[in-house]
Amino acid sequence: MSVWNQRKLKKLKNNPNDYPWEDLRFPAQGINPPGAATDADVETSTGLLLFSGTSTEIVAGAIVMPHAFAIGTQIDFHVHWQKTTSAGGNVLWRVDYEIVNNGDVAPMAYGTQIQSTSTIAETPDNDTANEILITDIGDVDTTGKELAFMVLWKLSRIGGDGSDTYNSDARLLELDIHYQKFSDGSYEEWVSLKKEYAAKKGKSKKPYFKGAWG
Repeated sequence: MSVWNQRKLKKLKNNPNDYPWEDLRFPAQGINPPGAATDADVETSTGLLLFSGTSTEIVAGAIVMPHAFAIGTQIDFHVHWQKTTSAGGNVLWRVDYEIVNNGDVAPMAYGTQIQSTSTIAETPDNDTANEILITDIGDVDTTGKELAFMVLWKLSRIGGDGSDTYNSDARLLELDIHYQKFSDGSYEEWVSLKKEYAAKKGKSKKPYFKGAWG
């Protein structure tokens, strides 16, 4: 089922498809551009970020995945944004990222890339200024990542690219990461969920745990 449709769950099952979705949110006014020549402009009237239609502009950030995250399931990057004029054309949004377990060395190369010009079916682009649109940039595999792993990301609009045909500024409202929840959180503050579950319950026979941890 689409992550964009709400549904009521009577009970969680062992199938990851039954886990509820939640958002990690990066409101545009909470993202401080890095100060490089390629950062997005801050719109003086709103405090939101404007990404040029003629050049590549970038913002960056990082987040720790919540303890409630269903280990081994995918996460989904998407942006909420607006056109600033009533004109046609696509906007190419790109995320470069790396996901790293705590205690590991982060390459800091942001070597994996996903991108999209397509708004989701629930928010079709009607070429109208200030219409709130959602672009689903793509899914990220988290296989092998442990409780509270780190996500480091860079968000870019690739203005001037052949796929980016909207020539005016795009206004970023928020970058979000959809993730699925397995529980309300971990029972221990620092121990890994794998060790915690083994200590409390012994080796799991549930398909979800087997698939997530081998």
